[in-house]
Amino acid sequence: SLDSAELKPYFRLRNVVEQGVFRTAEILYGLRITKRDDLHGYTPDTDVWEVTDATTGEGLALLLTDYFTRPTKRGGAWMNSIIDQNALLGQKPIVINVLNLTPAPAGEDTLLTLDEVETLFHEFGHALHGMLS
Repeated sequence: SLDSAELKPYFRLRNVVEQGVFRTAEILYGLRITKRDDLHGYTPDTDVWEVTDATTGEGLALLLTDYFTRPTKRGGAWMNSIIDQNALLGQKPIVINVLNLTPAPAGEDTLLTLDEVETLFHEFGHALHGMLS
């Protein structure tokens, strides 16, 4: 008899991403993920993050996050590699995670359902594969 609507206030998008997904990556894999405000994505809602080794500070990858729906975007959720990692050439990966969340009204937080939280973690798992393998 769980009402998922009652859980949404506990799942603010920014908190799920930064304190949930990214914090888990730091604990499990020693990654630090920092927003790069000096780099811009392909839409105003696409954020760019730098992924570094939390111990050495070595840059490992760039991650783009494109979480909100728009009329020209296909439905669903996915991960894609823009540039694949290539150790032979010293090429760092650029990976994108995509969801189709409904943005909150201006000034309000985007709240996620439990299914959306699970999808975000799932797609980030694919991003980890693209960034670390």
